[in-house]
Amino acid sequence: VDATKRDIFIFGYGSLIERASRVSTAPEAVVAFPVSVRGVRRGWFDQMPPDDAGWSPTYLGAVEDETATTNGVVYQVSAAEFAAYEERDTGYLTVELKPERVTFYDGRRPTPDATFYFFATKTPHPPNDDHPIVQSYVDIVMTGAMEQEANYPLAKEAGFVEALVRETTDWSPHWVNDRVHPYRAFAAVPQASEIDAILTRHFPTFYPGRRPGS
Repeated sequence: VDATKRDIFIFGYGSLIERASRVSTAPEAVVAFPVSVRGVRRGWFDQMPPDDAGWSPTYLGAVEDETATTNGVVYQVSAAEFAAYEERDTGYLTVELKPERVTFYDGRRPTPDATFYFFATKTPHPPNDDHPIVQSYVDIVMTGAMEQEANYPLAKEAGFVEALVRETTDWSPHWVNDRVHPYRAFAAVPQASEIDAILTRHFPTFYPGRRPGS
């Protein structure tokens, strides 16, 4: 990335949609704007490299796909912060997004100096028994989407949360409910009931959160 760029933005399509996740890496990234990006496909296909031993989840990943549209957030970082992201995310490809592919939910337009990037999955792998989708991670992403609807009325009007579910591929029965105290899920995840209602509606046959301990 050219360090002379004044306005560097990251497109977050997974856990980075949630404020707490963003600020854990970039403390200044409190504000993030909901966007829709053309030419990017998000899916459950991001896994640790095959030579890493042990059980691990499948995370949300993203790849370039001219037929797809994916919502998420963009937030500004410094050149130094961006370099830190690239150093941390060595298993990803850094992809620049042309500004015309980014549509802000609230209608704003990026400055002429704005440059957008996202971190793409190098080799997609769908969920399986050893690398399932885990509900604790789904909750983080869904909570982040609900934050966006709460902060931006136009995002709520456009159905940002529902779009996140629809615009994500590779949902799978390889999905485990790892919530703490699932019989009282709201104690750990305040919006658990709302999340469960949305996901049960979309995935009535295999969503594990539809019943405690499943």
